[in-house]
Amino acid sequence: MRIWHLVGGLWLTVAAVLSLYLTITALRFGWLIRRHRPVTNSDVLNLLEDCKQSMGVRTPISMVETSMVKCPALFGFTRPRLLLPKGLLEAFSLAELRYVLLHELAHLKRGDIPLNWLCILPLVLHWFNPLVWYAFWRMRADAEVACDDLVLSCTKTPENKTYGETIIK
Repeated sequence: MRIWHLVGGLWLTVAAVLSLYLTITALRFGWLIRRHRPVTNSDVLNLLEDCKQSMGVRTPISMVETSMVKCPALFGFTRPRLLLPKGLLEAFSLAELRYVLLHELAHLKRGDIPLNWLCILPLVLHWFNPLVWYAFWRMRADAEVACDDLVLSCTKTPENKTYGETIIK
């Protein structure tokens, strides 16, 4: 009986530490991102609005260029920010940037941000189970494919190859 108290205590301790770590990390990252100035380039902002309209996204979204990410990503539960790696706006043409924006907006349209947060709960509760971690990893990979599929369904067929090349770039 005593061993189960130790095992339960270990499980609860790791789950609490993992929860605390994830919460603090997300809050700290959000605080650091809020300190960055949003992108103000009118051509890029107009492109974002065009992409939002073609994807049917009405959620207000700001765009931030930061060295804190290696690839474009969405961050923020209630007020999402589109995070772009430093130098991406100079490295990509507006046509290429359009595909990047469409892909990230597809994540927003599909509800991937709340879904990812919801899926953190099983990870915290089953931190010891590699199958849960693998399922989470597969779910995230499938979300990327689903976003690509959604973007391709919104673009013209001749653009498929260009989209793929841009995403690889």
